[in-house]
Amino acid sequence: MTPSHRISFVLGLLALAPVASVHAAVVAAPNFLAQEAKPERYVRTTAATKLYNVADKKGLAVASLPAGTLLAVYADQTGWLSVEPPQGLNVWVYGQFLRATAQSGVAEVTGDGVRMRPKPSSSVDSFPLEQQLFEGDRVRVLGRNDAKKSLREDWVQIVTPPGVRGWVATGDTGAIEAGLDVRTSWMDAVKKSTATVALYDLRDGQSVAAGAAPAGAASTAAATPPKPDAAPAQGSWDAAERAYEAAKVAAAADWKSVRAGFQSYLDQNPNGASASTAKLRLEQISYHEEIARLKSDAALQEVQRQKMLAEAQAQLEEAALSQDPLWGRFQARGWLRRDENQPGRFLVQWGGRIGAEVTCGSGRYDLALFEGSEIGVLGATTRTASSADRPMRIDATRIEILSAPSGR
Repeated sequence: MTPSHRISFVLGLLALAPVASVHAAVVAAPNFLAQEAKPERYVRTTAATKLYNVADKKGLAVASLPAGTLLAVYADQTGWLSVEPPQGLNVWVYGQFLRATAQSGVAEVTGDGVRMRPKPSSSVDSFPLEQQLFEGDRVRVLGRNDAKKSLREDWVQIVTPPGVRGWVATGDTGAIEAGLDVRTSWMDAVKKSTATVALYDLRDGQSVAAGAAPAGAASTAAATPPKPDAAPAQGSWDAAERAYEAAKVAAAADWKSVRAGFQSYLDQNPNGASASTAKLRLEQISYHEEIARLKSDAALQEVQRQKMLAEAQAQLEEAALSQDPLWGRFQARGWLRRDENQPGRFLVQWGGRIGAEVTCGSGRYDLALFEGSEIGVLGATTRTASSADRPMRIDATRIEILSAPSGR
Protein backbone atom coordinates (compact mmCIF):
# COMPACT_ATOMS: atom_id res chain seq x y z
CA MET A 1 0.00 0.00 0.00
CA THR A 2 1.53 3.36 -1.01
CA PRO A 3 1.79 6.28 1.48
CA SER A 4 -0.99 8.18 -0.31
CA HIS A 5 -3.24 5.11 -0.21
CA ARG A 6 -2.57 4.71 3.51
CA ILE A 7 -3.51 8.36 4.12
CA SER A 8 -6.75 7.94 2.16
CA PHE A 9 -7.54 4.78 4.12
CA VAL A 10 -7.00 6.53 7.45
CA LEU A 11 -9.09 9.52 6.37
CA GLY A 12 -11.89 7.18 5.36
CA LEU A 13 -11.83 5.45 8.74
CA LEU A 14 -11.95 8.83 10.47
CA ALA A 15 -15.04 9.82 8.51
CA LEU A 16 -16.82 6.63 9.63
CA ALA A 17 -15.72 6.74 13.27
CA PRO A 18 -18.31 8.14 15.73
CA VAL A 19 -17.19 11.24 17.64
CA ALA A 20 -18.73 13.30 20.42
CA SER A 21 -18.96 16.31 18.12
CA VAL A 22 -18.64 16.53 14.36
CA HIS A 23 -16.64 19.72 14.84
CA ALA A 24 -14.26 18.95 17.73
CA ALA A 25 -14.15 15.62 19.52
CA VAL A 26 -13.48 15.32 23.23
CA VAL A 27 -11.27 12.28 23.68
CA ALA A 28 -10.99 10.04 26.71
CA ALA A 29 -7.18 10.16 26.93
CA PRO A 30 -5.75 13.69 26.31
CA ASN A 31 -2.49 13.69 24.38
CA PHE A 32 -0.52 15.76 26.92
CA LEU A 33 2.89 14.19 26.26
CA ALA A 34 2.72 14.72 22.49
CA GLN A 35 2.07 18.44 22.90
CA GLU A 36 4.65 18.97 25.66
CA ALA A 37 7.54 17.02 24.11
CA LYS A 38 10.87 18.77 23.51
CA PRO A 39 12.43 19.15 20.06
CA GLU A 40 15.17 16.69 19.06
CA ARG A 41 17.09 19.21 16.93
CA TYR A 42 16.67 22.23 14.64
CA VAL A 43 16.86 22.60 10.85
CA ARG A 44 16.30 25.33 8.26
CA THR A 45 14.24 25.27 5.11
CA THR A 46 16.42 25.33 1.99
CA ALA A 47 13.67 26.74 -0.24
CA ALA A 48 10.18 28.19 0.07
CA THR A 49 7.91 25.32 1.07
CA LYS A 50 4.72 24.44 2.92
CA LEU A 51 3.90 22.77 6.20
CA TYR A 52 1.12 20.16 5.98
CA ASN A 53 -1.42 18.70 8.38
CA VAL A 54 -0.29 15.17 7.44
CA ALA A 55 2.92 13.64 6.13
CA ASP A 56 1.73 13.72 2.53
CA LYS A 57 1.64 16.47 -0.11
CA LYS A 58 -2.00 15.57 -0.73
CA GLY A 59 -2.68 17.02 2.70
CA LEU A 60 -3.56 20.68 3.39
CA ALA A 61 -1.07 23.43 4.17
CA VAL A 62 -1.16 25.01 7.64
CA ALA A 63 1.83 27.33 7.06
CA SER A 64 3.90 28.75 4.19
CA LEU A 65 7.59 28.83 5.00
CA PRO A 66 10.15 31.09 3.28
CA ALA A 67 13.63 29.76 2.61
CA GLY A 68 15.82 29.94 5.71
CA THR A 69 13.02 29.41 8.24
CA LEU A 70 14.27 27.88 11.50
CA LEU A 71 12.26 24.77 12.47
CA ALA A 72 12.19 22.70 15.67
CA VAL A 73 12.17 18.98 14.80
CA TYR A 74 10.22 16.58 17.04
CA ALA A 75 10.15 13.36 14.99
CA ASP A 76 11.23 11.74 11.71
CA GLN A 77 9.03 9.72 9.40
CA THR A 78 10.21 8.36 6.05
CA GLY A 79 10.72 11.46 3.90
CA TRP A 80 9.01 13.78 6.40
CA LEU A 81 9.77 15.74 9.58
CA SER A 82 7.32 16.65 12.35
CA VAL A 83 8.24 20.29 13.00
CA GLU A 84 7.17 23.48 14.74
CA PRO A 85 7.87 26.86 13.11
CA PRO A 86 8.47 29.86 15.41
CA GLN A 87 5.38 31.68 14.08
CA GLY A 88 3.05 28.76 14.83
CA LEU A 89 0.45 27.36 12.46
CA ASN A 90 -2.78 28.94 11.20
CA VAL A 91 -5.60 26.49 11.93
CA TRP A 92 -9.34 26.43 12.58
CA VAL A 93 -11.22 25.60 15.79
CA TYR A 94 -14.98 25.38 16.24
CA GLY A 95 -16.27 28.43 18.11
CA GLN A 96 -18.32 26.35 20.53
CA PHE A 97 -15.08 25.58 22.34
CA LEU A 98 -13.74 29.15 22.63
CA ARG A 99 -14.64 32.20 24.65
CA ALA A 100 -13.33 35.74 24.57
CA THR A 101 -11.05 37.01 27.32
CA ALA A 102 -10.26 40.45 28.62
CA GLN A 103 -6.99 40.23 26.69
CA SER A 104 -7.63 41.72 23.27
CA GLY A 105 -7.14 39.19 20.44
CA VAL A 106 -6.84 36.21 22.82
CA ALA A 107 -9.41 33.43 23.40
CA GLU A 108 -9.63 30.71 26.04
CA VAL A 109 -10.42 27.06 25.28
CA THR A 110 -13.46 25.73 27.17
CA GLY A 111 -13.26 22.00 26.37
CA ASP A 112 -10.78 19.12 26.44
CA GLY A 113 -9.45 17.34 23.34
CA VAL A 114 -10.44 20.14 20.97
CA ARG A 115 -9.20 19.50 17.44
CA MET A 116 -7.32 21.98 15.26
CA ARG A 117 -8.05 21.66 11.53
CA PRO A 118 -6.45 23.06 8.36
CA LYS A 119 -9.72 24.52 7.04
CA PRO A 120 -13.08 25.56 8.57
CA SER A 121 -14.69 22.19 8.10
CA SER A 122 -14.90 18.79 9.75
CA SER A 123 -14.97 17.07 6.36
CA VAL A 124 -12.74 14.05 5.75
CA ASP A 125 -10.12 16.09 3.87
CA SER A 126 -9.76 18.56 6.78
CA PHE A 127 -7.73 16.07 8.80
CA PRO A 128 -6.89 17.50 12.28
CA LEU A 129 -3.40 17.98 13.67
CA GLU A 130 -2.02 15.35 16.02
CA GLN A 131 -1.99 17.67 19.03
CA GLN A 132 -5.16 18.95 20.68
CA LEU A 133 -6.25 21.86 22.86
CA PHE A 134 -7.49 21.54 26.42
CA GLU A 135 -9.62 23.56 28.82
CA GLY A 136 -7.83 26.70 29.97
CA ASP A 137 -5.42 26.89 27.02
CA ARG A 138 -5.16 30.40 25.56
CA VAL A 139 -4.72 31.06 21.85
CA ARG A 140 -4.30 34.09 19.59
CA VAL A 141 -7.26 34.71 17.28
CA LEU A 142 -6.84 35.62 13.59
CA GLY A 143 -10.49 35.85 12.51
CA ARG A 144 -13.84 34.13 11.98
CA ASN A 145 -15.18 32.21 9.02
CA ASP A 146 -18.67 33.76 9.12
CA ALA A 147 -19.16 36.55 11.68
CA LYS A 148 -22.90 36.65 10.87
CA LYS A 149 -23.29 33.39 12.76
CA SER A 150 -23.14 33.08 16.55
CA LEU A 151 -19.70 32.21 17.88
CA ARG A 152 -20.94 28.77 18.95
CA GLU A 153 -21.89 27.96 15.34
CA ASP A 154 -18.88 29.44 13.56
CA TRP A 155 -15.30 28.40 12.87
CA VAL A 156 -12.50 30.56 14.31
CA GLN A 157 -8.99 30.78 12.88
CA ILE A 158 -6.23 30.79 15.49
CA VAL A 159 -2.46 30.66 15.82
CA THR A 160 -1.41 27.41 17.46
CA PRO A 161 0.19 27.59 20.92
CA PRO A 162 3.81 26.46 21.47
CA GLY A 163 4.49 22.77 20.86
CA VAL A 164 1.99 22.18 18.04
CA ARG A 165 3.50 20.68 14.89
CA GLY A 166 2.92 20.02 11.22
CA TRP A 167 4.82 18.07 8.56
CA VAL A 168 7.48 19.27 6.11
CA ALA A 169 9.28 17.24 3.44
CA THR A 170 12.76 16.27 4.65
CA GLY A 171 14.22 17.21 1.26
CA ASP A 172 13.13 20.84 1.76
CA THR A 173 15.29 21.23 4.88
CA GLY A 174 18.99 21.34 5.72
CA ALA A 175 21.29 21.53 8.73
CA ILE A 176 21.62 24.80 10.62
CA GLU A 177 24.88 26.73 10.31
CA ALA A 178 27.78 25.78 12.58
CA GLY A 179 28.14 27.82 15.78
CA LEU A 180 24.56 29.19 15.70
CA ASP A 181 23.07 30.07 19.10
CA VAL A 182 19.86 28.18 18.40
CA ARG A 183 18.00 29.24 21.54
CA THR A 184 18.59 32.94 20.93
CA SER A 185 17.75 32.61 17.23
CA TRP A 186 14.53 30.77 18.06
CA MET A 187 13.43 33.37 20.61
CA ASP A 188 14.20 36.21 18.20
CA ALA A 189 12.16 34.51 15.47
CA VAL A 190 9.22 34.00 17.85
CA LYS A 191 9.28 37.66 18.92
CA LYS A 192 9.53 38.89 15.33
CA SER A 193 6.60 36.76 14.14
CA THR A 194 4.44 37.75 17.12
CA ALA A 195 5.02 41.44 16.49
CA THR A 196 3.80 41.22 12.87
CA VAL A 197 0.57 39.23 13.38
CA ALA A 198 -2.67 41.24 13.36
CA LEU A 199 -5.19 39.61 15.70
CA TYR A 200 -9.00 39.66 15.93
CA ASP A 201 -10.99 40.48 19.04
CA LEU A 202 -13.94 38.10 19.58
CA ARG A 203 -15.60 40.60 21.92
CA ASP A 204 -16.23 43.35 19.41
CA GLY A 205 -15.26 41.81 16.06
CA GLN A 206 -12.51 44.35 15.53
CA SER A 207 -8.97 43.75 14.30
CA VAL A 208 -6.10 44.33 16.74
CA ALA A 209 -3.13 46.07 15.15
CA ALA A 210 0.01 43.98 14.71
CA GLY A 211 2.34 44.45 17.64
CA ALA A 212 -0.35 46.08 19.81
CA ALA A 213 0.10 45.38 23.50
CA PRO A 214 -2.61 43.09 24.98
CA ALA A 215 -5.11 44.61 27.36
CA GLY A 216 -3.62 44.87 30.83
CA ALA A 217 -0.06 44.20 29.63
CA ALA A 218 2.81 46.55 30.37
CA SER A 219 4.39 48.17 27.33
CA THR A 220 7.98 47.26 26.52
CA ALA A 221 8.51 50.58 24.74
CA ALA A 222 10.00 53.56 26.53
CA ALA A 223 7.22 54.92 28.68
CA THR A 224 6.09 58.52 28.32
CA PRO A 225 6.30 60.21 31.74
CA PRO A 226 2.83 60.85 33.17
CA LYS A 227 1.65 64.43 32.87
CA PRO A 228 -0.50 66.22 35.41
CA ASP A 229 -4.17 65.93 34.55
CA ALA A 230 -5.94 68.96 33.17
CA ALA A 231 -8.91 70.03 35.30
CA PRO A 232 -11.61 68.69 32.92
CA ALA A 233 -9.79 65.34 32.64
CA GLN A 234 -9.47 65.08 36.43
CA GLY A 235 -13.16 65.74 36.67
CA SER A 236 -13.96 62.95 34.24
CA TRP A 237 -11.68 60.60 36.22
CA ASP A 238 -13.48 61.33 39.48
CA ALA A 239 -16.85 60.77 37.82
CA ALA A 240 -15.67 57.47 36.30
CA GLU A 241 -14.38 56.24 39.68
CA ARG A 242 -17.66 57.14 41.41
CA ALA A 243 -19.60 55.29 38.71
CA TYR A 244 -17.35 52.24 39.09
CA GLU A 245 -17.75 52.07 42.87
CA ALA A 246 -21.53 52.45 42.56
CA ALA A 247 -21.73 49.75 39.88
CA LYS A 248 -19.87 47.23 42.05
CA VAL A 249 -22.71 47.24 44.61
CA ALA A 250 -25.62 47.75 42.19
CA ALA A 251 -28.11 44.93 41.59
CA ALA A 252 -28.02 45.51 37.81
CA ALA A 253 -24.99 47.61 36.89
CA ASP A 254 -24.67 49.41 33.55
CA TRP A 255 -21.08 48.37 32.88
CA LYS A 256 -21.19 49.71 29.34
CA SER A 257 -21.70 53.22 30.70
CA VAL A 258 -18.97 52.75 33.32
CA ARG A 259 -16.56 51.53 30.62
CA ALA A 260 -17.34 54.61 28.52
CA GLY A 261 -16.42 56.87 31.45
CA PHE A 262 -12.91 55.48 31.80
CA GLN A 263 -12.43 55.37 28.04
CA SER A 264 -13.42 59.03 27.85
CA TYR A 265 -10.80 59.87 30.48
CA LEU A 266 -8.11 58.00 28.51
CA ASP A 267 -9.12 59.71 25.27
CA GLN A 268 -8.72 63.13 26.92
CA ASN A 269 -5.58 62.38 28.90
CA PRO A 270 -3.77 59.26 27.55
CA ASN A 271 -0.55 60.01 29.47
CA GLY A 272 -2.11 61.36 32.63
CA ALA A 273 -1.23 60.38 36.17
CA SER A 274 -4.22 58.03 36.36
CA ALA A 275 -3.91 56.55 32.84
CA SER A 276 -2.46 53.22 33.99
CA THR A 277 -5.19 52.83 36.62
CA ALA A 278 -7.84 53.64 34.00
CA LYS A 279 -6.52 50.82 31.80
CA LEU A 280 -6.67 48.48 34.78
CA ARG A 281 -10.28 49.53 35.43
CA LEU A 282 -11.20 48.64 31.82
CA GLU A 283 -9.74 45.18 32.39
CA GLN A 284 -11.63 44.81 35.68
CA ILE A 285 -14.86 45.90 33.99
CA SER A 286 -14.43 43.09 31.44
CA TYR A 287 -14.41 40.60 34.32
CA HIS A 288 -17.45 42.24 35.93
CA GLU A 289 -19.28 41.98 32.59
CA GLU A 290 -18.32 38.31 32.29
CA ILE A 291 -19.62 37.61 35.81
CA ALA A 292 -22.91 39.37 35.01
CA ARG A 293 -23.27 37.41 31.76
CA LEU A 294 -22.67 34.09 33.49
CA LYS A 295 -25.22 34.87 36.18
CA SER A 296 -27.88 35.67 33.59
CA ASP A 297 -27.16 32.85 31.12
CA ALA A 298 -30.08 30.47 31.56
CA ALA A 299 -28.54 27.91 29.21
CA LEU A 300 -25.66 27.12 31.58
CA GLN A 301 -26.04 24.20 33.94
CA GLU A 302 -25.61 25.26 37.56
CA VAL A 303 -22.37 23.33 38.14
CA GLN A 304 -20.78 24.82 35.04
CA ARG A 305 -22.08 28.28 35.95
CA GLN A 306 -20.51 28.16 39.44
CA LYS A 307 -17.19 26.94 38.06
CA MET A 308 -17.02 29.71 35.46
CA LEU A 309 -18.13 32.31 38.02
CA ALA A 310 -15.33 31.25 40.35
CA GLU A 311 -12.79 31.59 37.53
CA ALA A 312 -14.04 35.04 36.54
CA GLN A 313 -14.09 36.18 40.18
CA ALA A 314 -10.51 34.97 40.66
CA GLN A 315 -9.39 36.89 37.57
CA LEU A 316 -11.10 40.03 38.87
CA GLU A 317 -9.37 39.70 42.25
CA GLU A 318 -6.01 39.15 40.55
CA ALA A 319 -6.52 42.28 38.44
CA ALA A 320 -7.26 44.26 41.60
CA LEU A 321 -4.14 42.92 43.32
CA SER A 322 -2.01 44.13 40.44
CA GLN A 323 -2.29 47.65 41.88
CA ASP A 324 0.03 46.45 44.64
CA PRO A 325 3.57 47.18 43.36
CA LEU A 326 4.89 43.93 44.89
CA TRP A 327 2.22 41.78 43.20
CA GLY A 328 2.83 42.82 39.62
CA ARG A 329 6.49 41.83 39.55
CA PHE A 330 5.91 38.13 38.72
CA GLN A 331 3.14 35.94 37.32
CA ALA A 332 4.07 33.19 39.77
CA ARG A 333 6.37 33.02 42.79
CA GLY A 334 7.40 30.15 45.02
CA TRP A 335 9.61 27.10 45.40
CA LEU A 336 10.25 25.09 42.23
CA ARG A 337 9.91 21.32 42.57
CA ARG A 338 9.44 18.32 40.30
CA ASP A 339 6.06 16.63 40.02
CA GLU A 340 6.52 13.22 41.65
CA ASN A 341 3.74 11.72 39.53
CA GLN A 342 4.76 13.09 36.12
CA PRO A 343 8.47 13.07 35.23
CA GLY A 344 9.76 16.22 33.58
CA ARG A 345 6.98 18.41 34.97
CA PHE A 346 7.95 21.36 37.21
CA LEU A 347 5.63 23.13 39.66
CA VAL A 348 5.87 26.37 41.65
CA GLN A 349 4.64 25.89 45.23
CA TRP A 350 3.95 28.53 47.87
CA GLY A 351 2.43 28.02 51.30
CA GLY A 352 1.76 24.36 50.58
CA ARG A 353 -0.28 25.15 47.46
CA ILE A 354 0.66 24.73 43.80
CA GLY A 355 0.62 28.14 42.14
CA ALA A 356 1.66 27.27 38.59
CA GLU A 357 3.21 24.73 36.26
CA VAL A 358 6.36 26.08 34.54
CA THR A 359 7.64 25.14 31.08
CA CYS A 360 10.28 26.72 28.85
CA GLY A 361 9.47 26.07 25.21
CA SER A 362 12.33 28.30 24.02
CA GLY A 363 14.91 26.14 25.82
CA ARG A 364 16.44 29.26 27.37
CA TYR A 365 16.26 27.83 30.90
CA ASP A 366 17.08 24.34 32.18
CA LEU A 367 14.41 24.13 34.86
CA ALA A 368 16.24 21.33 36.67
CA LEU A 369 18.93 23.86 37.66
CA PHE A 370 16.34 25.89 39.60
CA GLU A 371 14.87 22.92 41.50
CA GLY A 372 14.61 23.66 45.22
CA SER A 373 15.03 27.42 44.76
CA GLU A 374 12.50 30.14 45.43
CA ILE A 375 11.91 31.79 42.05
CA GLY A 376 9.82 34.45 40.38
CA VAL A 377 8.51 33.63 36.89
CA LEU A 378 7.44 35.81 33.97
CA GLY A 379 6.21 34.48 30.62
CA ALA A 380 3.23 33.60 28.45
CA THR A 381 0.20 32.07 30.16
CA THR A 382 -0.57 29.03 27.99
CA ARG A 383 -3.23 27.62 30.30
CA THR A 384 -5.35 29.13 33.06
CA ALA A 385 -6.04 27.16 36.21
CA SER A 386 -9.03 24.80 36.01
CA SER A 387 -8.40 22.55 39.05
CA ALA A 388 -5.79 21.68 41.66
CA ASP A 389 -4.37 19.08 39.26
CA ARG A 390 -4.34 21.52 36.31
CA PRO A 391 -2.86 24.80 37.63
CA MET A 392 -1.98 27.82 35.53
CA ARG A 393 0.80 26.97 33.07
CA ILE A 394 3.49 29.57 32.27
CA ASP A 395 5.94 29.28 29.37
CA ALA A 396 8.83 31.08 31.07
CA THR A 397 10.69 33.90 29.32
CA ARG A 398 12.34 35.20 32.54
CA ILE A 399 13.19 33.46 35.83
CA GLU A 400 14.68 35.20 38.87
CA ILE A 401 16.14 33.32 41.86
CA LEU A 402 14.79 34.97 45.01
CA SER A 403 16.43 32.57 47.48
CA ALA A 404 18.08 29.18 47.30
CA PRO A 405 19.02 26.36 49.66
CA SER A 406 22.41 26.73 51.32
CA GLY A 407 25.29 25.54 49.18
CA ARG A 408 23.61 26.42 45.85
